[in-house]
Amino acid sequence: MVIIGTVQFLIFLDKARQMDNLLNNKNVISRWKVDSQIWKEFVNIDASVLKEKIIKVFFFIVVAFMFMAAYSFFQFKNLYHAFIFVLFTGVVFAIIFVLVWLEIMYLHRKRQNRDTGEVIIADNCLTLNDEFHILSSFGNRLEGIVYYEAERILEFKYSYINFAARFRRKYLDIRVPVPVTEEAQLQKVLKHFGV
Repeated sequence: MVIIGTVQFLIFLDKARQMDNLLNNKNVISRWKVDSQIWKEFVNIDASVLKEKIIKVFFFIVVAFMFMAAYSFFQFKNLYHAFIFVLFTGVVFAIIFVLVWLEIMYLHRKRQNRDTGEVIIADNCLTLNDEFHILSSFGNRLEGIVYYEAERILEFKYSYINFAARFRRKYLDIRVPVPVTEEAQLQKVLKHFGV
């Protein structure tokens, strides 16, 4: 517990330092505002991406549940025990799906309730309104950047060490809208990250 607590404290200190740098305009590469029309278009595009994520999670859970159900009927000789195991597994998978769905929908509703946006991109972190993401630092790693020209969306893919999942990496992506008027700022960001 001391080791994990120390690591968590170091991560918190690093996040605090990154946020302090961002708020004090240190290491900031680019910053732009997003007007209401572009923000609404971004929220609609982002909603379709989030729905695709929900469908993928649902498909993964259904496949995993079917595998567990088939395994239980072969493993247990007593059908009652197999049925109880399948029921318990189904409840656990349903809870996991609902939690993922609630998290994704919370993010969508939070973005939907705003009229405008602000993007600040620094050396190794970024903010999209009140969302703060550390892209590369202690335990975090920038995996890649993709610019979708047709939608004018810049996507940052990054990962961090998930201590709850036994030090496995959790992969995330954050998309930010790029107004047409901010082409120069976009080019600064792409050049900085070597895209």
